Amino acid sequence: MKSIKSVFVFVFMLCTVFVYSLSYDDAWKILDTARINYENGDVGQALKYAENAKEMRKNESTSAVNSLENALKPLAVQQVGDAISDVEVILTERMENDALRCIHKLTDLYGNSYFNNSITNIKEFYRKRTEYPEADYLIAKIYMQEGEYTAAAGFYEKALENWDVLDVPDERYDILYDAAELARLQKKENDFEKYLLMVLKENTDFVKDDSYTPYLKAIISYSLREQSIDQFFLLYRSDHYKSLNALLLLTDFYITKNEYERAYNTGILAALTSFTRIYEILTSRNKKYSYTSLKLFFQESLKYRDVKEWMNKNNVWRGFYNFGRLLSFKGNEKLALQIFEVMKNVCPDKTIVNLISLEK
Repeated sequence: MKSIKSVFVFVFMLCTVFVYSLSYDDAWKILDTARINYENGDVGQALKYAENAKEMRKNESTSAVNSLENALKPLAVQQVGDAISDVEVILTERMENDALRCIHKLTDLYGNSYFNNSITNIKEFYRKRTEYPEADYLIAKIYMQEGEYTAAAGFYEKALENWDVLDVPDERYDILYDAAELARLQKKENDFEKYLLMVLKENTDFVKDDSYTPYLKAIISYSLREQSIDQFFLLYRSDHYKSLNALLLLTDFYITKNEYERAYNTGILAALTSFTRIYEILTSRNKKYSYTSLKLFFQESLKYRDVKEWMNKNNVWRGFYNFGRLLSFKGNEKLALQIFEVMKNVCPDKTIVNLISLEK
């Protein structure tokens, strides 16, 4: 295949002509075309359209800033203040349709409260929206697929620097997980940990103000004195599902580094998050179901093929196994033995069952 760097140079030659032939707000359409090409394996075309999308987004946002500044310049408009709702009224009276379209585009997507009902914040958002993190993310994935890891890392970082202007805010989790996977491939352990901890920063059961939460500390304290694994899972829940994979990956990472204290903090929350997700599914499908024991819970879970597949795909069994190992490390052998005994009888993953048999 032609060198991806040659394609990159070619892209810049086409960008300017291409973008000006399109109508207002077409950046996302171009990026969608880029994604389709990427999914179809045509990375050269995907890269071309992704770069075109970036140029179009820049032009769109610059145009929006200019429209807003011109519409807001008259004294009559300035006198109504900064509130979006008040500004919309006066701009409607003055038939400033381009400016109104720019405002509504963002308020329809994010809501007025996202901008603190401030027209100034909308204008500043457009200034930053000259960047297109979704396009940078796709370019990063293309370079990563082509084995050009250094270039990929740069685009992941750029996408993360501008994640506050993502059209779909939750896409930041996808970017962080992919950036962590790239760091793993590059054997950059510090970056691997950094990206996963960034995912966990938004897990309010895990950290608050850069320290472990009272809730997590309470769970850990209880787990060290509790004598029944069934009772433990009866009492606690954690539903920050976006962070589950980060919890599982970091637990394995810390165990390999012999950092068992840190592994316990992520491992216990990984087990609870997995349990909570499965419990929600079970109770939504079987209104009569109620949790009584971990063994019966797992048996009920395995009745549903999609739940079983989800557990396998997301390494949930390994997460529970790690929780048992870490309980043993923390000195609660009784709870560790109970969770291992349950898993030996119900876990369909023979690799995990064999690992359990090696535990003393």
